Amino acid sequence: MNFDEANNELRAMQSNAGYRSQGDVDRVEYSCLEVHEILNDVECVIDGLQENYAPVIEMTKEQKDLFMHYKENTWFNLFLSKFNDPDFGKSLPDLTCFENWGYSKERENDLIRAWLHPEIIKVVE
Repeated sequence: MNFDEANNELRAMQSNAGYRSQGDVDRVEYSCLEVHEILNDVECVIDGLQENYAPVIEMTKEQKDLFMHYKENTWFNLFLSKFNDPDFGKSLPDLTCFENWGYSKERENDLIRAWLHPEIIKVVE
């Protein structure tokens, strides 16, 4: 789901809302159950956006701490160079804790997402 699709889905929900006209004023009246259903639908739209644009990136505490150290003190290209070549930059902190990540385009995409939005990192054991 992209942002346009999400907006279209939310507009469709709005147009299907139960409007009841009372004289000069249009009011929307919902029962608690209807409000709950609407909020669930909106949550599904937001979850779809998060899945595409900000998926959770799982790291151990050690990985996150080291990742954040690089983020705060270097550039992404240095981190990625060290990630892909452990012998690169002997003075840079060792990234062996990332060995279980493998080396693929998808993993590099995960790393750049986490670099740009560290709030999507979830610490796991």
